[in-house]
Amino acid sequence: MHKKIKVGIDALPAVPGMSGAVGAIRNMIKIVPKVDNSVELIIFVNSAQYDYYKRFLPLDAPNKITLFIVKFPSSPLPLRLWAQNFIVPSLCHKFDIDVHFSMNPEPIIKISGVKEVFKVVDLQYFDVPQEFGVWKTTYRKWMGRRKAKRAELILGNSLYTKAKIMEYLGVQPDRIRVVHEALDHEFFNTDHLNLEDLDVFRKRYSIAYPFIIYVSSFRPYKNHALLLQAFSKLREKGLPYHLVLIGNDIKGYRRKIENKAIEVGLTHCIHFFDYIHHWDLRLFYAAADLAVYPSELETFGIPPLEAMACGVPVIVSDRTAVPEISGGGSLVVDPHNISLMAESMYQVLSNEKLGKELQEKGKTWCKQFTEERNISETIQLIRDLVN
Repeated sequence: MHKKIKVGIDALPAVPGMSGAVGAIRNMIKIVPKVDNSVELIIFVNSAQYDYYKRFLPLDAPNKITLFIVKFPSSPLPLRLWAQNFIVPSLCHKFDIDVHFSMNPEPIIKISGVKEVFKVVDLQYFDVPQEFGVWKTTYRKWMGRRKAKRAELILGNSLYTKAKIMEYLGVQPDRIRVVHEALDHEFFNTDHLNLEDLDVFRKRYSIAYPFIIYVSSFRPYKNHALLLQAFSKLREKGLPYHLVLIGNDIKGYRRKIENKAIEVGLTHCIHFFDYIHHWDLRLFYAAADLAVYPSELETFGIPPLEAMACGVPVIVSDRTAVPEISGGGSLVVDPHNISLMAESMYQVLSNEKLGKELQEKGKTWCKQFTEERNISETIQLIRDLVN
């Protein structure tokens, strides 16, 4: 019988619709009780997050997961940082936590008597500091190096991330363990999906056209501008496809892409959607004829796997962690080679055999990224740490 372990999870930065960390925390809530019922989770959230995470609590393990509301909002940022740096550590002592688990570099000072697991999923502050400003970049770099130096366990979500942790945070390779992110197969699948569901979906979102989909927040390094150039070339080849872009607007960058669509004269066939919840996002994927992911900078990149699970052929970038994570189930291209990107999209959309091959290849590839595997590996590493 396993020794009981209490894990405190700082979820305050994981705001639904704004943070990729939401999926990781959601998976822990759903899966930890299934793989190890001797682990108790105490998840620190604010009042706005509580209702979202509450819906994933397992009914058969009510005493294994506690959602504790920290009475500070997730924004403005200074208040959230105060809560992460000072209130959460005091709560860890109150709940007699064994391990503090976080995907952010807080708290500023190590919590006495508590082991720290630092899961690194975001290193953009080093790669594109201009995106975040001097103060935030300086703070995150300093805090990241500080926490990496003292944490008993450091997790990376890809081999690419591990290499960057070593380079940017100065960590020796034997202190880093790689655990791939999980695809939520419960959400992303085509089981029990029929034509009637897709008809209802198309009417709800006024989609009456064949389309290519790109799911990603709007940032310069996501390469929306390059995609629009390639899409313009695709349209010149005579294929009547539209382009659907789904993602949060970061610092008004979406406006620049909208202006780019005007420049290339394609506003009538480029469609913008804000954050879409998982239960509708799978319908977007299932209705698409092709998913693309030309991003320049990713430590993992989950959308291509989501598309594969929904039976869509996928084309991805050859940059950073993207080919490592998704290359085995997709067509990999250089996003800066506009002609090649356009030709690749044309071939997949016009060659039924190639499209079917990519569909089957993707469905098989994405099966390895399961929640059970992700959580089992994570919990085993935490248990080894505590023991």
